[in-house]
Amino acid sequence: MASDRAHAAPDYPPDYPPDYPLVYSELEPEHTPSERAAVVGLHGLASSGRTVRHALKPLAERGMSVLLPDLLGYGASPRPAGVVYDTETHLAALHACVDERLGRGRPLWLVGSSMGALFALAWAAREPERIRGVIAISAPLFTSAADARRNLARHDPMAGLMMRAPGTMSVACHLLCGEHGPGLRVSRLRALRGVFGRGALWMYGLGGLRPVPDADELPLARDGLLEGFEDVWLHSWESLNDSMLQCIVERQAWPDLERLRAVGTPILFLQGDCDTLAPVVRVRQAAGYGGWPLREYPRATHALTISHAQSLGREIAAFIAPAEQRYEQQQPRVSFAAAPTPHHVVQ
Repeated sequence: MASDRAHAAPDYPPDYPPDYPLVYSELEPEHTPSERAAVVGLHGLASSGRTVRHALKPLAERGMSVLLPDLLGYGASPRPAGVVYDTETHLAALHACVDERLGRGRPLWLVGSSMGALFALAWAAREPERIRGVIAISAPLFTSAADARRNLARHDPMAGLMMRAPGTMSVACHLLCGEHGPGLRVSRLRALRGVFGRGALWMYGLGGLRPVPDADELPLARDGLLEGFEDVWLHSWESLNDSMLQCIVERQAWPDLERLRAVGTPILFLQGDCDTLAPVVRVRQAAGYGGWPLREYPRATHALTISHAQSLGREIAAFIAPAEQRYEQQQPRVSFAAAPTPHHVVQ
């Protein structure tokens, strides 16, 4: 386990300018006591909060509030220029969003996918008294920045181009991406959705004759992949490039894992064993280090929250529900005042 302390936890909660409130959606049960822990879903790079919602529906059905923010610079959230999109900036924006909507200090479970899993681990390491546990899905854990660069350059052509030719990719991003760019318009063409859907299923190993164990039914997985294809255009070059380099490539999660093991934070790792972007061997090392459970999905890739949403939902609910029952039996009830639904919520 690395001993690097470059990512030591800063003072919390962080300051965050109110000019850039995150947009979010919610899975809100009809009657949720404000003292109950809530769940925050954190999506990955070039994505949005809706990509994790299907996996979190079982928790809403069990009476838990689920908040699904679009990260700063992604989806419908602001993409301010001149901002460094590093881990601390993302966490500050998330902290402001969660405190406003759910109440300051309300206990949380964090469910993160890909880059969102790294944010979940970092947040939990900074606020272990508030974060009851982490579910890390498709976590891109690397031993060093060089390890991350080698792996991404080999298995992700887009990431490889971003690292080798950032100038060219910046121009391409400015031309293609955003709400009014041609990339989003093409991804929404009804005439091409059948072609895109079949292509996405094949790309993620779901279109073959052999069924993938525990995968969702193909229509559900296809619809999720098509939504992901729309979301992949909703970012700026700065939010995409900064986040990839500073929050994945340069980010070392091992000090956070050391802290979480020391304080006894529960973590559940969920990983596809064919995930080339987030090698399962590193996740096995992390799980073994902390004695945390790891569920591996055979023949599953990096799109686990889309291809296996229903199975993930069962695993996540089975992990959280017993822990919440123990908390409710042991802890006195404390209410956390949440703000009314503001203008930037997506219903």
